[in-house]
Amino acid sequence: MRRTDREVTDIGIIKDVLDHCQAVTYGLYDGKELYSVPMSFGYEMTEDGKMRFYSHCAHEGRRLSILRNGHDRAAVSAFCDGKLYLDPVVVCRSGFSYRSFMGSGRLRIVEDAQEKAHGLKVVFKHYSGI
Repeated sequence: MRRTDREVTDIGIIKDVLDHCQAVTYGLYDGKELYSVPMSFGYEMTEDGKMRFYSHCAHEGRRLSILRNGHDRAAVSAFCDGKLYLDPVVVCRSGFSYRSFMGSGRLRIVEDAQEKAHGLKVVFKHYSGI
């Protein structure tokens, strides 16, 4: 991150940002091309203090083909609370502020029925708060 003065490392603030985001975007690479896909999501903290994201999708499609072909590294990003600021006199003083999350990790397809059910609960909790 270029602007390290704006970098947030406090896990409470990071969770607050994610709690306000409506979707995450996964950036994948299939060995030839980049592929970026926004998805619904939920997240939880693991015992070792890392974040685990869950997303739900169809049983087929490009994102799953990429994973099934062994390309499991991904970037993840999300933004929320966007606000546009317009300066009617000097346009270049205008701007857009937002809060965002960026990370990277490995994706995997969940096959176990119990883990699938757990993942769906995590996703629905994100949107419903229940």
